[in-house]
Amino acid sequence: MVLNYIGSKKTLAPRLVLEIVKVWPDLETWAFCDAFAGTGAVAVAIAPHVNSILVNDWEPFTQSILKAQFTPPPNTLALVDALNQATPTTGAITLTYSEAAGRLFFTTLNAQRIDGIREALRSNAYTEEERNYLTGVLVSSADSVANVASVYGAYLKNFKSSSENLLTLKVIAPAVKRGQVTNMDAQLLTVDPNFIKPTTLLYLDPPYNQRQYGANYFPLNAIADINADTLDVAGITGIPTAGYKKSGFCSKKTAAENLTHIVKNTPALRIVLSYNNEGILSHDEIVDIFRNNNWIHRRIQIPYKRFASQKDLDPDTVEYLFIANRV
Repeated sequence: MVLNYIGSKKTLAPRLVLEIVKVWPDLETWAFCDAFAGTGAVAVAIAPHVNSILVNDWEPFTQSILKAQFTPPPNTLALVDALNQATPTTGAITLTYSEAAGRLFFTTLNAQRIDGIREALRSNAYTEEERNYLTGVLVSSADSVANVASVYGAYLKNFKSSSENLLTLKVIAPAVKRGQVTNMDAQLLTVDPNFIKPTTLLYLDPPYNQRQYGANYFPLNAIADINADTLDVAGITGIPTAGYKKSGFCSKKTAAENLTHIVKNTPALRIVLSYNNEGILSHDEIVDIFRNNNWIHRRIQIPYKRFASQKDLDPDTVEYLFIANRV
């Protein structure tokens, strides 16, 4: 996995794509847009079946991962090998999210490695494409040595064994098809005819509970912002004082309104919605939104194992896949 990302469809993606292709075997002439792409697992899986790819996520750390996969430079191995030689330094990450700062997200040495690499990435020697790729590599590699259970809402009290490994950058494999990467609010992207055409298959995988991703991955967003010399944070965990982006899909008050806006106004003639059976929106609410806005749909249930860190919940859950055509 590119990132230990809660909500990732890495395991489910092959099954999701299988079901989509069974319904629409003509996708080779269609564009595919993943509006809530996260780490891009579904877009990577469906890439061989479609004409073009657009992946979108509004979190900076996920955007860096998406760019690494969908807009990589040709010389990735040489770039990664060279950047691994960057000199460690004490910078914003060390002074905010390491043992040296009293926050055990990273060991001091690994945080200094991160800061040294962030500083090296500012060099004019890199093209924009190379810098984007290497920023994604840094975020992914930093995550592999982070001292967290899964999300970054809290760090562990003691360093786990994997967090004490020395941070080493590793190549991120490119997707089989290059794609466009955007960093927009999905509410705007999905209804914008400059991005979404009638022949776009629009894939929606919005948050389904109250967990805001910005509140749970803010150290990775800080790492991805390679030009930040200081970080303005507060509290035990060091959450940004400026706050974080909040999705309307994470609130019972606005989730239905957000989905309705997309379904009603998108130029796309095909939508696939992936949604958990324990989500804020009920099955009936989702069905009503499609029906009331002139879409016909079918629903597929896919049982699967819950994300490994959620040990306090039933290990088995169900993904609903709504496959819809505009009438």
